[in-house]
Amino acid sequence: MFVDELRPAFIGVCETWLCPMINFKLRGYVLFHEDRFCRTGGGLAVMVRENIKCRPLTLPRFEDGVLEVMAVRVELAGGWASVLVPYNPCQSLGRGELDHYTDQIPSPVLVLGDFNARHRCWEPDLPDCSRNASGSSVFSFFLNSS
Repeated sequence: MFVDELRPAFIGVCETWLCPMINFKLRGYVLFHEDRFCRTGGGLAVMVRENIKCRPLTLPRFEDGVLEVMAVRVELAGGWASVLVPYNPCQSLGRGELDHYTDQIPSPVLVLGDFNARHRCWEPDLPDCSRNASGSSVFSFFLNSS
């Protein structure tokens, strides 16, 4: 299995489809998950290798936001870092929502997620009609982040 061979420090997963009745475990990892209760699909998970100190972070929701998000703090060789896992269920994502979440968590931050963002920066052959607001927001966010 891929995870057994590489043993990554942490794994971020979007669209887990987990629910409280499913008792999912990955040998050697601590699981943090946020399930989607209002409809099927969705859900987020962060799995952290069990020999790494970690703790979940609680993030206040962005009013009228579209993202599903979760975050975990992990202790690495150089100190603590934050892992942010956002999922955009194909809605129009604004830059302010990204700022809202990243402003709440301590640096350094590793973002692992699915923004459903279409932009020419990462899809060079993308026709103009296929670009979306989420792509522009994500591009602007990363371009202007320090």
